[in-house]
Amino acid sequence: MTSQEVRRIERERVLALLYQANVFDRSGTEILESLDSPESTYVKTRIEGIYAHISEIDRVLADNSHGWELSRMPLLDLLVMRFAVYELLYAQDLSAAVAISEAVELAKQYCSEQSPSFINGVLGGVLTSLAPRIQESGSTATQLS
Repeated sequence: MTSQEVRRIERERVLALLYQANVFDRSGTEILESLDSPESTYVKTRIEGIYAHISEIDRVLADNSHGWELSRMPLLDLLVMRFAVYELLYAQDLSAAVAISEAVELAKQYCSEQSPSFINGVLGGVLTSLAPRIQESGSTATQLS
């Protein structure tokens, strides 16, 4: 299995755990602790990071999803975008283009037919609105500009 295939599986696992945490109204840490076997460092870091910054991530999404309240969005769309916004703001191991592309790929596989374009549009707005901040933080997301 290639490293890209492994990463794709890990991304799907992150999405599944985010879904599980939301459905059972549990934190990321609680979900990780309830598992029978440990997750990879990538999965654990993403889950813990998303939940550590959930308020900020949701604020960024709310500011950039014009005409949509987060509570009215399809759950999987929201979770995919939370994952991507976390990566845009905090991940140092991939570019913004990759974060957005991977979010769109998850949406193609797990969300509705309209979701990929909706998610791409919202995340494009996020990237535009956060560009100065992303550059200041030294995130690899600046590779897009």
